[in-house]
Amino acid sequence: MRVGLVSDGGVLPPAALPGRAAAAALAGVDWIQIREKGMGGAALLQLLRQVRAAVAQAAGPRGPVPVLVNGRLDVALAGGADGVHLPARGLPAADVRRLAPRPFLVGVSAHTPAELAAAAAAGADYALYGPVFPTASHPGAAPLGRAGLAAALAGALLPVWAIGGVSPGTAQDLAGLPLEGCAAIRSLLLAPDLPAAVAALRAVPTSPPSPPRTG
Repeated sequence: MRVGLVSDGGVLPPAALPGRAAAAALAGVDWIQIREKGMGGAALLQLLRQVRAAVAQAAGPRGPVPVLVNGRLDVALAGGADGVHLPARGLPAADVRRLAPRPFLVGVSAHTPAELAAAAAAGADYALYGPVFPTASHPGAAPLGRAGLAAALAGALLPVWAIGGVSPGTAQDLAGLPLEGCAAIRSLLLAPDLPAAVAALRAVPTSPPSPPRTG
């Protein structure tokens, strides 16, 4: 299974993110999303540039790992990010796609099959779907579990990544689903052995998604 890392300044201080991002790139993550919702534009732009520089230095045979920015298309474009991730109530993906044609990545957060369908129709490259398991990031949200995720995947028309409480332990429940991958916050930001955590997630077998792989 492919693996994405999502940042959270409440879990790992932003000053520590460039180093953690470089370590994650070396460990084999497929992309890194900077999700610092309380940070102003100038500070976020500086952090993006620091993360991109750190990831570029850690580039392996696959080249630099893509870096995305949550919510702030202006910052993503100004800082040379590889894409933007849009919250469910964020900018419309169709408008963002018109402003930023491929290969710039446009991802969306989705919580219902209808939102997945809308994301696909709008030209999004992928969706993060969840929360799949209980998570401190969204304490009031009811987890979907394997059954809820599987039901949404059955009709998905774009690559879907599971998010919400995903860890090397819980990810075993995702085995065999037609997922593009999974995204994690705490289990990777705080992992005492980051390469082992990434490897454990990557080892979870999935069935091939029907849409073409993106990213």
